[in-house]
Amino acid sequence: MHIPQGPSEFVGAIVDIPVGATIPLHKHPWSRFAFIERGTIHVVNRDTGAAADFKAGQMAAEAVDQWHEASVVGDEPVRLIIFEIVPPGVVNGVYPSAAPPARP
Repeated sequence: MHIPQGPSEFVGAIVDIPVGATIPLHKHPWSRFAFIERGTIHVVNRDTGAAADFKAGQMAAEAVDQWHEASVVGDEPVRLIIFEIVPPGVVNGVYPSAAPPARP
């Protein structure tokens, strides 16, 4: 787990992702946790090549400082409840201007 050593704030958010949608390639400088309230989301870590499905009722710890992307699986939208501890005012997401190459 990677949390700030100085001042920090606890941030929570609800993220609704419609059927057929994807979350583009991104990474997080700080730890982020997601509770999957409904639906199934497929996550691919482009740095390690690992992939996993997370379903309603599960909790997921998102990769810190590793490029990953996600997509909704099935015919039900996904609702994530996100929790993170970050430095005050910091957005915990980095999106590339050019995506790194896919792993073989």
